[in-house]
Amino acid sequence: MKEEESAYTDSISWEIAPEGICNKLKRNLENSYVDFKKNESNPLVGALLQSQDEKIDIYLIAKDPNEETYYGIIRVLGDSKRQIEGIPLSDIKAMKVEELPMRPFRAKAYIENGIKQYE
Repeated sequence: MKEEESAYTDSISWEIAPEGICNKLKRNLENSYVDFKKNESNPLVGALLQSQDEKIDIYLIAKDPNEETYYGIIRVLGDSKRQIEGIPLSDIKAMKVEELPMRPFRAKAYIENGIKQYE
């Protein structure tokens, strides 16, 4: 587990790509896709993107290696909705987000109760 955790927590030092997602994060999320498909009910959330005005958080889980679609949970300030959804790269670009460091956690407890159960 330590390798997986360190792959995400050192993200603040990564070079950010123009779309707000660095190449290393993109590869990590593509590598997480198979595990996500095996465990869609409780996948590991591995990255956090936040809008510049801090009103939108995107918790990323995986990226489809064949498409420009990311999977994650979008949280908008003041909205209690939490669900996993496909997020096109164009939507991520439009939100003008930047990556923030975070500890990976399982999605199920967060979706159901807002609780982050860390690995």
